[in-house]
Amino acid sequence: MSVFLPEGHSLKEKRRILNIIRDRVKNKMNIVVSEVGDQDLWQKAELGFAVVSNDSSFVDSVVGKTTGLIEDIIPGHIIDRKYEIITF
Repeated sequence: MSVFLPEGHSLKEKRRILNIIRDRVKNKMNIVVSEVGDQDLWQKAELGFAVVSNDSSFVDSVVGKTTGLIEDIIPGHIIDRKYEIITF
């Protein structure tokens, strides 16, 4: 997921916002979110997380709720969102 952070005027400010996202998502959804790209940009972040389940509808639900939570937290908006369900 790529997010735009208009309030990120430095890497320190960006880290502060990302820490808030990580903490809230972990506490509410029990999912770990990590910055996986765009580490050197102030106003953009690429975030990643994984959900493991034997039920694809559950995965869709968790991804949707997590995306909604992140949208509520960030002071910007989601630029792009991609996800893939891999079945074994």
